[in-house]
Amino acid sequence: MKKLRVLLAIVLMFALAIVSCSTSSEGDVSLTILQTSDIHDHAGGYGSAASYNPVVTGDDTVLGGYARMASYINHVRNEKGASTVLLCDSGDFTMGTVYTMTLASSPLSFMFFSLMNYDAVTFGNHETDLGPDALAGFIMLARNNTSAPFTTPIVASNMDASASPAMNALFGNGAIAKSTMVVKSGIKVGILGRMGSNAVFDAANAAPLTFDSGQPDSAAAYAALQTQVNALRAAGAKVIVLLSHEGFTVDPATGYAIGNDAELAKNVSGIDVILSGHLHINQTAVKASADSDTILVEPGAYGEHIARLDLKVDKHTGKVKSYTSANSLIDSSIPGDLTMVYVVSGLVNPALDAALVPAFSGLGLAGVDSILDTVAINDAPITSDSITPGFTVGESVLGNLASDSYRNAINGIWASAYAQYGGAGANVVMAQSTGDPNRVQIAFVPGGVIRDPLTVSPVPNISFADLYNVLPLGGDPVDNSALGYPLLTTYIKGADIYTAVGISLQLGMAMMGGTPKDDFVINYAGIYVQILPTTSLSGLGYDVYLCPTDANPLSPNYGMNDNIPSGAGTFINPGDGTTIYKIAVDLYTLMMMYQVHALYPMYEINTYDASGSLEDASDNRVWTGATTTMRGWQAIIGWSWAASGQATSNLSNAGYTSALPYRRLQ
Repeated sequence: MKKLRVLLAIVLMFALAIVSCSTSSEGDVSLTILQTSDIHDHAGGYGSAASYNPVVTGDDTVLGGYARMASYINHVRNEKGASTVLLCDSGDFTMGTVYTMTLASSPLSFMFFSLMNYDAVTFGNHETDLGPDALAGFIMLARNNTSAPFTTPIVASNMDASASPAMNALFGNGAIAKSTMVVKSGIKVGILGRMGSNAVFDAANAAPLTFDSGQPDSAAAYAALQTQVNALRAAGAKVIVLLSHEGFTVDPATGYAIGNDAELAKNVSGIDVILSGHLHINQTAVKASADSDTILVEPGAYGEHIARLDLKVDKHTGKVKSYTSANSLIDSSIPGDLTMVYVVSGLVNPALDAALVPAFSGLGLAGVDSILDTVAINDAPITSDSITPGFTVGESVLGNLASDSYRNAINGIWASAYAQYGGAGANVVMAQSTGDPNRVQIAFVPGGVIRDPLTVSPVPNISFADLYNVLPLGGDPVDNSALGYPLLTTYIKGADIYTAVGISLQLGMAMMGGTPKDDFVINYAGIYVQILPTTSLSGLGYDVYLCPTDANPLSPNYGMNDNIPSGAGTFINPGDGTTIYKIAVDLYTLMMMYQVHALYPMYEINTYDASGSLEDASDNRVWTGATTTMRGWQAIIGWSWAASGQATSNLSNAGYTSALPYRRLQ
């Protein structure tokens, strides 16, 4: 009997052990999080548009693209089980390619979210590029799309839309929410979304929308977010995920995240995962400090990578017990999802081709009738990579092409009229287009508005879409016939030129310390800069010169300063308070010029009219018709077509090569 009792005790112990192990196992659940961010309408991927062939693997060098992204997402769902996968986007899903043109009809980016059943998305700064009313209109178009109605929750936890009736109505009908809750792996997951300080600064057209009363990374903002986290926990959320359009970097010395999202992680408790965007950084999981439990990831941009985070979570306590992180490269080894291939190539591309017939004709693109048709050729890629010796950020071939296109497209109006009507007639036409008869002497294009490089793959073709994608951002509030920032003209003085160049040298190239930033590099046509730390004529460490005279009778700048320094130019004196120079910029650049004093009180950039009186140049559009204005993408497409001899001669033959001896930054 005693032996029986001992045997029963042993059996009971094993049983308890088995029950204990089973309880422990059943108490953990697997949760996989997939994140995209900063796709910027790259439905056809990041690379040569015409070469993108997602149906065949290994056939191109393009990264991303909706078809390949869809295949990867579906693969993970099949692997893990759809009910265990959370799919989110952290903003800037619009603005960046020719596919942004679909916003006015059937917004393709929203359709992608619908077709892929995203669980939640948040706004980035570029969603507000055309203003709140336009954004609200796009959302309503997407929701009313009968083919793929947009029902994905848009989470904007720190947005105040009370002053925008159109956006406020979307909060009222549930299209936009402060938070959302979904069930994955049998547990509730609470989702929040926000726009951070740097993103808000970049959202130049967001007003009257505000975010945390203009202070998204303040103690008050942390407190407000903490209240929202606590509310989700009280409602039963076991895991909290924050979609943040702000970003972080990693301190190489410690391996911990730094930046605004990292500070938020340290100051707001209870957030398990921050899915960051905005900085276009591809970064797998890190934490903000040794005593922070929050996991931060970033997927980069343009759909080149999708961030994947596999969590093991205690379903009772919500504690993340372990995790793995891998950001998967979306390349041509992934066969494209055929449904998405049909949507983009079979439906959207033909619709865009038909809609752009007037643009093809207006730009004089003979024989071009598709966004994938060739409009220029070259023997090598044209990129924003620095060609300034010793600097990782500096003058670039693509920057030169962009700035030349602004100046040449505008001066081309005068040149075309001159060929028809002579000098007097040309002056009349130029005055009608720009407000006065003078041609443009200088063009400025900051790195921040230049987006995709010209990958030229396969050599030598550069398509309409490729060139559009170089300068695709923005819109014009006074002319909604096309997308893209409008070009404007105004006048500035020598001191203003030196301020603009100085900002480029200090913040863009970091000549005086700090980290180089492409966005702050100013590309220019019509002037060149000599860096002379101890012998500069200006006493500032650098001198600026107007380029020598353009002697080419076929050039739109014939008889005035050239775009390039083919010889000695004319010194521009920063102390000269009389001489004014006519410049070309886009609307975004002008707005940033007007922000210089607010950011750096010791500096200021003023603009003047043709008589030298101070003016606000915000309305100084370059008119191409009675109601239509010139856009940056139109300028670069038109000029590239002309410079390549209607796609018969390499752009490098027109000077767009790193081998050119005439450097604009010397």
